[in-house]
Amino acid sequence: MKIMQEEAFGPILPIMKFSSDEEVVKLANDSKYGLGCAVFSGNQKRAIKIASQLHCGVAAINDFASSYMCQSLPFGGVKDSGFGRFAGVEGLRACCLVKAVVEDRWWPYVKTMIPKPIQYPVSENGFEFQELLVETLYGLSVWDRLRSLVNLLKMISEQNNSPANTRKKSR
Repeated sequence: MKIMQEEAFGPILPIMKFSSDEEVVKLANDSKYGLGCAVFSGNQKRAIKIASQLHCGVAAINDFASSYMCQSLPFGGVKDSGFGRFAGVEGLRACCLVKAVVEDRWWPYVKTMIPKPIQYPVSENGFEFQELLVETLYGLSVWDRLRSLVNLLKMISEQNNSPANTRKKSR
């Protein structure tokens, strides 16, 4: 139906038949808009399951307007209904310039150094270095972590003993 594909701001309540919950989710999501939805059902769990699958910014269960009354909730759409939020914490953040500031907080003469394999330009073994680093920190077992640490240390020592580094030191 054409009315199901247009954004109409007015007192319109289109109703369509459906044969399964999967079909109703597919029909509802088959729109370029996604501001809000209301799911009505005699079974609360079923309504929540359906609402959680709908691509929209606001979902109401067995109600259509209570979400507008709660000003602490973020309000906004998805798809062609817009992006961003107003109201709530998310709405306040939209009015702010969020900035991350990183600082080397170690002692004055001990500075954090980026390991050579991942310094720009990244070396050929940069990806392998990152894999080993992640495995060393988050490996599933102590043995995985230890094995990765040994391989990581080997890689660093090979990097430091490479001919390019030897030439730099002799100059």
